[in-house]
Amino acid sequence: MPRFVESGIEVSFQHDTWFRLSEMEPYRRLSGKRLKEMDFGYWDGGSETLWLIELKGIEVWFDPKDDDCSPEPIDQMPVPRARQERLVDDLVGKATDSLMILSAVWSGTSSGKSFASLFPDSVSVFPGAGRIRMLFVLDVPDRRKSLLSLVRDQVNKFLMGRLNLFDFKSASVVDVETAGRLVAERAKGLHIRSQVKPQEPH
Repeated sequence: MPRFVESGIEVSFQHDTWFRLSEMEPYRRLSGKRLKEMDFGYWDGGSETLWLIELKGIEVWFDPKDDDCSPEPIDQMPVPRARQERLVDDLVGKATDSLMILSAVWSGTSSGKSFASLFPDSVSVFPGAGRIRMLFVLDVPDRRKSLLSLVRDQVNKFLMGRLNLFDFKSASVVDVETAGRLVAERAKGLHIRSQVKPQEPH
């Protein structure tokens, strides 16, 4: 069973219908042209749903360059608004570009054709209304949980029109525990859980 750890979060797949855009040669050729991607894609054949998954570790809530000398525990320090805005911008950019890559595949552009053969067969055509799930998984300290809803609202505010073009309404922006429960209930063969917690800087 393929297993990956990204930013202290483990994701594994029981079936071979997963993919990573970052490992595809067509993406590597374009990544230097300000193109972003989400970490994983997974086709759940049982529900005929395409999952797009991005994992973000605890480091998104702090900057070690700024916080090394702080006497406060890392999960109690304030998050500057600019850092929160950068996180939202990053998630929105990854979602938008990943959907653009998929739309190029589905519409048969020359660039899209170079990706198509690298996807699971079921991903090479648009899955249909309500058949795309976008999942952002963030490792969130307990004292930062209140910020998660703010990030979720901002991400969906910016993405709403773009997601509607692909016939789904919103993205899920959740902590690791919630993500694990969500995929256990709704995605056969996909597993997400916490793996390693980064040590606090001294």
